Amino acid sequence: MKTIRLTAAQAMVRWLANQQAEDGTRFVEGIWAIFGHGNVAGLGEALHGMRDTFPTWRGHNEQTMAHTAIAYAKASKRKKAMAVTTSIGPGATNVVTAAALAYVNRLPLLIIPGDVFANRAPDPVLQQVEDFADGTVSANDCFRPVSRYFDRIMRPEQIMTALPRALRVMTDPAECGPATLAFCQDVQAEAYDYPESFFAPKVWRIRRPEPDAVELEQAIAALRAAKAPVIVAGGGVIYSEAEQALADFATAHGIPVVETQAGKSALPHNHAMNFGPVGVTGASSANIVCEAADLVIGIGTRFQDFTTGSWSLFKNPARRILAINVQPYDAGKHGAISLVADARAALAALTPALEGVTYTAPDAGLKSDWAAAKAAVKAAPAAGNELPTDMQVIGAVQRASTPKTIVMGAAGTMPGELHKIWDAAQGGYHMEYGLFLQWATKSAGARGDKDGPPRRRCRLHGGGRVLYDGQQRTGHRRDDGRPLHRRHHRQPRLRLHQPPAETHRRRALQQPARRRLSREPVGHRLHRPCRQHGGAGGQGRLRRGTGIEDHRTARGHHPRRHRHRYRPHALHRRRRDVVGSGRPRSLRPPRRQRGAADIRSQQGKTAACRLKPRKSMILFGTNPIAWANDDDRTIGADIPTTRILDEAGRQIGFDGIENGHRWPDEPEALRALLASYGLKFISGWYSTELLTRSVEDEIAACQHHLAKLKHNGCKVMIVCETSNAIHGDAGRAVNDRPTLSAGEMQDFGAKLEAFAAYLAGQGVTLVYHHHMGTIVESPADIDAFMAATGPHTHLLFDAGHCAFGGGDPVAVLTKHIARVRHFHAKNIRPAVVEKVRNEGWSFLKGVVEGAFTVPGDQEGGIDFGPLLKILAGAKYDGWIVIEAEQDPNVRNPLLYQTLGLATLKRLSREAGLV
Repeated sequence: MKTIRLTAAQAMVRWLANQQAEDGTRFVEGIWAIFGHGNVAGLGEALHGMRDTFPTWRGHNEQTMAHTAIAYAKASKRKKAMAVTTSIGPGATNVVTAAALAYVNRLPLLIIPGDVFANRAPDPVLQQVEDFADGTVSANDCFRPVSRYFDRIMRPEQIMTALPRALRVMTDPAECGPATLAFCQDVQAEAYDYPESFFAPKVWRIRRPEPDAVELEQAIAALRAAKAPVIVAGGGVIYSEAEQALADFATAHGIPVVETQAGKSALPHNHAMNFGPVGVTGASSANIVCEAADLVIGIGTRFQDFTTGSWSLFKNPARRILAINVQPYDAGKHGAISLVADARAALAALTPALEGVTYTAPDAGLKSDWAAAKAAVKAAPAAGNELPTDMQVIGAVQRASTPKTIVMGAAGTMPGELHKIWDAAQGGYHMEYGLFLQWATKSAGARGDKDGPPRRRCRLHGGGRVLYDGQQRTGHRRDDGRPLHRRHHRQPRLRLHQPPAETHRRRALQQPARRRLSREPVGHRLHRPCRQHGGAGGQGRLRRGTGIEDHRTARGHHPRRHRHRYRPHALHRRRRDVVGSGRPRSLRPPRRQRGAADIRSQQGKTAACRLKPRKSMILFGTNPIAWANDDDRTIGADIPTTRILDEAGRQIGFDGIENGHRWPDEPEALRALLASYGLKFISGWYSTELLTRSVEDEIAACQHHLAKLKHNGCKVMIVCETSNAIHGDAGRAVNDRPTLSAGEMQDFGAKLEAFAAYLAGQGVTLVYHHHMGTIVESPADIDAFMAATGPHTHLLFDAGHCAFGGGDPVAVLTKHIARVRHFHAKNIRPAVVEKVRNEGWSFLKGVVEGAFTVPGDQEGGIDFGPLLKILAGAKYDGWIVIEAEQDPNVRNPLLYQTLGLATLKRLSREAGLV
C-alpha cells in the first residue's frame, strides 16, 4: 500500500479538498478562519500550503463567520457546505450559538475548533477549562448538545474515521446538521503515513429516501378518506427541490397549500393553490383553511409552535395529520400518520395512486380578501410625507421589487411582518425563526450568481445594529469561492433598518442633548442605491421633504460611477458604523480641518499616482484539452461540451478559452457559444505544412481559420509545423521525433517568416508553438528557429514543453522574451517525463500517464514565480493560458484547472504582473 507522510492538519485539508458535491465541485467549498493558539501552527500552516486548492477566508468574529457558512449551505439547498476553524477557548465558544442555529434548522456546517494538548504535557494551557471531576473536559464540550456529530481528534490517524463520519452526517437529509471535530493542537502537527487511497476524490450524493410500502398505503388511504385536506409546506420542500412537484400535485387534486417561514416561496405567492403564510404570523386566508381542514399534510415541516399556533390552529375535531418528512422524529409528531421519505419522492409516489381524486378547493375569495387587506396596510401614507409604518415601508420595497428579488431578514419583528405580508416570487424568500437570525442577511449573497441572472437583494433588519457589516461583502461569493461584487454584476440592494424602541431610550441616555435635537426624525430609514445627488452606489434614505413614493420611484444606481461619492450625505452621521458601505466608519479618525501642508501633501500623492507605470493587461485562459483531448479524441469523449464550457467560464472563471475540436467551425456561432458562458475566444492551433508546400498554398489553406480568428478579435495565430510531426501517433516513441539540419532550418524559417509577414498584414501575429514530437522541441531547436526567422515571427513559450524537451524554462524564456507574444503555463511531472524518455513511450501515452499537469500541483516540477517575474519585467501584455492535457477520468479537470488559475493569479500578483 502506497502511503504519503503528512501532518494530521495537512491530511485533513487535503482530504476536504477532494470531497466533491454531485456537480463535481468541492462539497466543502472552503473554510472561514480566525487563527490563534490552538489552530494557527498546525491547521493554519496546512491551509496556507493548500491555499490555491482549498480557499481560506478571514472572519471578523467567530459567530458571524459561522453564520455566513450556514447561509451558504442554506442558499445551496444543502448541496454544499463550508467549514469554520477557531482557536481554543472563547474563540471556539463564540461559535456555539451558530452551531445551535445549524442544529435547529438542520443545515450542514463543519466546525474545527482548536483543542487542548492530547498529551497533556503543558496543562493547563491558556484558556483551558479545568473540570475538577473530569480531566477529559474542554471548552469544546459545549458543542456536544448542538452537534449532530462530535469527535475529538487525539491521534493523527483518527481523522481517517472522523472525517468521513462527519461528512456522512452533513450529507444525510435526515440527520443533516453541524459536525464538530475538536482538533487537539499538538495532534494537528503530528506526522503520519496516510494511505494514498484515503485522498482519492469522492462524490457525496444526497440521498432521496423512497417511501415505505406500508406507510405509503396508509397515506393514500388517509388522502382518499379526506374531504378538506391542506398542505403545510416547509423548508424540506425547497431542500428536496420539490417545488414543481408540489405545484403539480396541489393543482391536480385541488389541495390548498399554506407556507411556513422556511417553506415560504416554495410556490410563488400568486399560484392559484397558494393560500399564504400559516400560523401566528400567518394570513387569515391560510388560517381559515387550516381551521376547517380534516387532514393536515405536512411536507418537510417540523410543525414548530408558530406554524401550528401552539396546536390551537387546527380546530376541526376530526382532523388528522399526515407528516411527510425524511426525519422519522418529525414524521411521528403528535400522533401523525408517518410517511418517512424525501418530499419529491413521496409526491411522485402519491400522484399515480390518487389519479382522479380531486377535492373542492377553498373559496378563492379568501385569497382576494387577504390581498386587499395587505394592499391597504402596505399603501403609501395618505399625507405623502408622514413617517411610514412598518407595513408601508415593506409596501414601498415590494413595489420597487421584481420577480427576481430575494428578500432577507434578521432578528426582531421584521421576519413576522414579512412572513405575513411580503408577496414572494418562487425562491425569493430567505428567512427563518429557527434561532437567532443575524445570519439571514448573508443567504442570498452567498448564493452569488448560482441561479443565473443577477437578482436584486433586499435586506430588512429588525433587531437594531448589524455588527458585522464589513463581513457582508466577504459573504457575497460565488459557488467557486470568488468574490461577487454587486457593482460588477449589477446587483442593487435595498436595506431597511428598524431600530427597536430600547435603542432610542439608550441613545437618549447616552448622547448629549444637542445630538438628540437633530431635525431629522428618529424612525425607520429606507436605504437603497440611488443615482441622485451624484450618488452612484451610495445608500439613499427616506427623509423629510421626500415622500415614500418619491423614494420608491427613484432610479437604481449606475454601477460605473464612484460608489462612495454620496455616502456622507446618504447616511445618518450617527449610523455610519451600522449601515455604511466598506469598513466601519466608526473606526476611522475624526475629520479635522485640512491646512495648506495637508493639501500640498495630497497633491504630491496624486501626482505620484499619475506617474506610476501602467501594469500589463493580462488575461487568463485555458484550453479544452484538459477535458477532451484533440490528438486522441477518445480521451474525454464522454464529457459533454456544455460541462467543459460551464466549468471553464462560470465555475472556474477563466477569461477565455482556446480552440477545440468540439467548438463550432462557423465564426459567429463560435463567438455566440463562448460568450454565453462568459468566455472570449483566445486563438486556435493551426498546423502548417511548409516543409511540403509553398507559402502561397499555405496562405490559401489558412483562410477559413484566419477568418475565424479575425471575426472573434484574436490577436495571435498559434502555429506549429506538423507535416512530419509524430506527437499524435500512439505507435511512435516521442524520442524518435523529426529533426532538421541547419540548412533545412534556414529554409523553413524563411518560408515561415514570409507566412508570418502575410498574417501581420491581416492584423494577426504569428506565434510559433515549440512542441514535443516536432521539428522545434529542444532549447537548441528553439535557438536555431528564432535565428532563422525574422521580426514578424514570434514565439509561443510553453513552460511544460520547454522542460519536457530538456530545457531550463527560466533560461529559455529570458533569452527569447523580447519575441514572446503568447504564454502557455503548462507544468510537468518529472517522474513521468523520465519514464517517457527512458522507456520509449509515445507522446500520447505520456499524456495519459500524467506527464503534464497545472501550475500549483505539488507533483509538478516547474516554479512559475520566476517565469512570471520575467514577463512582468518585459511588460508582457496578453494571455496566460493553462494548456495541460491530462486524463480527465483520473484527474478532475475542474479541480486541477481551479488550482492552476488560483496559483497563476497569486504568483502574478506577487510578481507585479497584475
